Amino acid sequence: MKPISYKGYQASVEYEDGSLFIKVLHIDDLLVAQCEAASEVESCAHALIDDYLATCAELGRDPSPTYKGSFNVRMEPELHRKVATASADLGISLNAWINLAVKEKLSCNDIEARFDGVFTKKRQEMSVEATLQVLRAQQSINASLFYEGHYQTAQDTPQFAYVDYIADNPIEGRHVFMPSGRVKMHG
Repeated sequence: MKPISYKGYQASVEYEDGSLFIKVLHIDDLLVAQCEAASEVESCAHALIDDYLATCAELGRDPSPTYKGSFNVRMEPELHRKVATASADLGISLNAWINLAVKEKLSCNDIEARFDGVFTKKRQEMSVEATLQVLRAQQSINASLFYEGHYQTAQDTPQFAYVDYIADNPIEGRHVFMPSGRVKMHG
């Protein structure tokens, strides 16, 4: 399950022995809560973090997560060689190269989320527009088929569709049906 974010903190949710356990991440203190239903998880996490912040304020402690700014990175030897070579080619330290790579990755994640949002919205708009076009076409055809009692004829011969009045029709002044492969809709 994706961590819950609240007031700059993150909490993980784990399921064990029929209960849900919430643990606040990235802090020196151990903060854990338990709840029984998934619908309670978010409010329980919020209450846990709010209580932690209030307790820190009462004790005069800094509630902020502590980060030293350094951590060990383990990687495959071949990847290590490639990273060392790439950093040397740029004339920067291995540490600076990894910092740059992490910043770029985080930026890419932000851009990806924005693009996903744009594409999702566009797909929804296109779906709505396509549905409206189909409904307009159906409405136009159905309304036309009821004209002069032609609806029953169209149902009896589904390979034909109602077109509209054609002036140069041999039967002057009549509406005609044409094979549905050559339908021209008016309206």
